[in-house]
Amino acid sequence: MVELREQTGMSFEFYGVGGNSMQAAGLKSLFDIEELAVIGPAAIIGAIPRGYWLAKKLVSYLVVENIDALIIIDSPEFNHPVARWLQAGNSGLPIFNLVAPTVWAWRPWRARKMKPYINEVLAVLPFEPQAFAELDGPACTFVGHPAVDRAKRNTMTAEVFRQKHNIPSDQTMLLLLPGSRRGEIVRHMEIFAEAVKGFTDVVDNAQIVMPIIPHMKTEVSLQLQKLQIDVLQIEDEGDKWGAFRAADLALTASGTVTLELTATHTPMIVAYRVDAMASFIGRHRNWFKWLVNVPSMVLPNLIVGENVVPEFFDRDCTPKALSSALIEIHQSTAAREKQREFLRQAAIEVGCTNVHETAERAAAAILKRLNFELPQMKP
Repeated sequence: MVELREQTGMSFEFYGVGGNSMQAAGLKSLFDIEELAVIGPAAIIGAIPRGYWLAKKLVSYLVVENIDALIIIDSPEFNHPVARWLQAGNSGLPIFNLVAPTVWAWRPWRARKMKPYINEVLAVLPFEPQAFAELDGPACTFVGHPAVDRAKRNTMTAEVFRQKHNIPSDQTMLLLLPGSRRGEIVRHMEIFAEAVKGFTDVVDNAQIVMPIIPHMKTEVSLQLQKLQIDVLQIEDEGDKWGAFRAADLALTASGTVTLELTATHTPMIVAYRVDAMASFIGRHRNWFKWLVNVPSMVLPNLIVGENVVPEFFDRDCTPKALSSALIEIHQSTAAREKQREFLRQAAIEVGCTNVHETAERAAAAILKRLNFELPQMKP
């Protein structure tokens, strides 16, 4: 939003749905974005009636405002019906999709279905343009990932973080990252806590550090009290990046955070427990293999095309498996250095060396398709 204004010198009006930051940048949000914060098949199915009503309400609102373009961001279960309905009523409306559905991982036919109503996909992963081309999807441009941008902007060093929190340079430091949504925290905390206990039984005097999102602080505190593990909780965004750089290794849920750890070259173990419905589907192996078509669930592994970061998905996500993997990496300097070098390569491919931020490149791609005359960007 800021870049669209800065690159054109024009005023824009933005309507739709967004959080505090987007509203601070001028978005007129029709309803609270938290109403869309669901994850997993069971949660999504339960939210369908409310989501359908909100989507219809949003479309009616945008039709009245007579918008000039639509930018949908992630949340395909909500956003793609909105895009289809708006396109049906205005076939000339330019529609952009920032953070595309993972058609390269499952339900690949979605790429072709998007083509009639999406003009351009703005991809955050470097292999997505090729995937959309092979699947006969809409035009796709790689613009970079915002996780990389956050790493560039937050420069606290490992030394500064350890000094600030009185953690000696030779003390083992383990990051605990069970997820950012309540459902993920509930599903992972007990497993992760038991894994941490197994790790600290072998590794003496380890400091466990857990960055938390402020609005999840109460939930996290309740879980930690129940599980009785000693954790340094940090809320500041700058401290989070300092912790990422200072950590010897991380136990993390799958997701965007793995790219943040990639940007700081932090060795990691990745684990994930799905909700009850997805777990039921996963037990039917033929169904699961038909739905999911990737060799790894870990983003840096997919970016480089090699499974170096260990992953433990669903039934493999057990305290014993996780603690054993953490201990193995902690005890092997060679394993940690191999991961660090691998993550450096993944970071380069996802855009860590690029001088332009994701928002800048995304805005430029949108304006180019809208036929604005703008200065040529350097690579």
